[in-house]
Amino acid sequence: MSDTEAHERRGWVGPLVLLVAASVLYARVGVGEAIPHVIPGLLERSLVPESELARTFRALIFGLSVFLPPLILFSITAITWGFARLSGIRPGFSGVFTLVARASLFATAGLLVKTSLVLITKMPDPPVNLGFWIDAKTPVKAALLALTNPFVVASAAVSTRSLRAHGLTIERAVLAGAAPWALGAMLFAQSSGSGGLVPEVAPVTEGWAVVEGRATIVRHPASLERVAPSLAEALDTYASRLGDKLQPANAERDPLRIDLFPDHAALERATGEALPVEVTGSIRGKNLLYLEMPGRNPAVPESRGIEDAARYVALMMLAPRAGDAPRWFVEGLAHAEAVPYSEDIDRMYLGSLKRRGVPSLDVLAEPGLYRVADGPVLARALVDFIAYRYGGRAAIDGLLRDVMGGKPFRDAVYERTRLTMTALETEWQDSIRAILQSADSSSSSVAPPDSAP
Repeated sequence: MSDTEAHERRGWVGPLVLLVAASVLYARVGVGEAIPHVIPGLLERSLVPESELARTFRALIFGLSVFLPPLILFSITAITWGFARLSGIRPGFSGVFTLVARASLFATAGLLVKTSLVLITKMPDPPVNLGFWIDAKTPVKAALLALTNPFVVASAAVSTRSLRAHGLTIERAVLAGAAPWALGAMLFAQSSGSGGLVPEVAPVTEGWAVVEGRATIVRHPASLERVAPSLAEALDTYASRLGDKLQPANAERDPLRIDLFPDHAALERATGEALPVEVTGSIRGKNLLYLEMPGRNPAVPESRGIEDAARYVALMMLAPRAGDAPRWFVEGLAHAEAVPYSEDIDRMYLGSLKRRGVPSLDVLAEPGLYRVADGPVLARALVDFIAYRYGGRAAIDGLLRDVMGGKPFRDAVYERTRLTMTALETEWQDSIRAILQSADSSSSSVAPPDSAP
């Protein structure tokens, strides 16, 4: 069973490269179909938001697609080599690795067929065996069905034939050549398909009541049974109205899922982080929002808690449609949509300016700013400033339409204001300096002249 040294060194390279390439291709195609199945189940028990979770999942699958094929081939080779030596022959390990790598060409073909099935069926992990037609409800059944994979059978047959050609009896050749492939197929069947990537763990909301509306699905624990339905109805009405404004009323929309927690401590436990006491919600992904029940937080009045809930809903509906608009525009617009103008907003704005001084656009781009009450108010002030100076609410709605239509935000701002972003920032900062100067010269709070009701 000895090959030339040069042949042993090179014979496995091509088959291994093809196997890894087919694995990476399958991962790239399959992960797109897997994410809608995997992420929602993981999200409710994850301590990170959806975007980071999806990014981590993609990186994990890509890493596995690169490193698993060589590991599997090495493992099969080690078993085959060990059985061959026990059978009385002394093969070189590199020669056996080449033999197994060549047999893996059929496994490569199987991965390509599996990738094609993903594209056709939209299943993230379609079986390439009789399990495509027969439901494998038990681990034993799944293992037996894995043995009907024709590509695994072909790889096992090639390995067996190669070992037979080097002097092994048929029984020992089958044991050394076919058994490792069969074992690998059965083990893989236990870790793929349903439940393999998503362990069965009880979600945070298990046993909660569900209130389904036109635009939202609100879940809440039994302790909120008396108060949650009215809030759910109000949020659904608001989300429906905003959805009709952003797109045609007959357009299909995925409902927002809102998990309602009884207090701030429960919200913190669900998110896995210490939240500022004034933060009443956490956006977990494009369709999942955690909220604390308004009126239960002594630092946040109930009315403001309800406004915050509406603001979070507006953020989730506006952000996916706002193109490349900066965060301050989305945050400010969401605040304007959810919170009617009042003198309280002016007082909060002035208080923020006194604490922070004259902000810049760079400051408004910092994610941490929006974890405190100052962030949305400052963003709202800049949106109101544009409205006051350059055409009222119609100008803001026009900017939103422009970026929803694909126009770059900077171009949209220039077309409607004839200002670059730098010039807009300078004008806004000049108005802030005037506000602070007026406040310094007066003992009472002065409403900013550039606020737009």
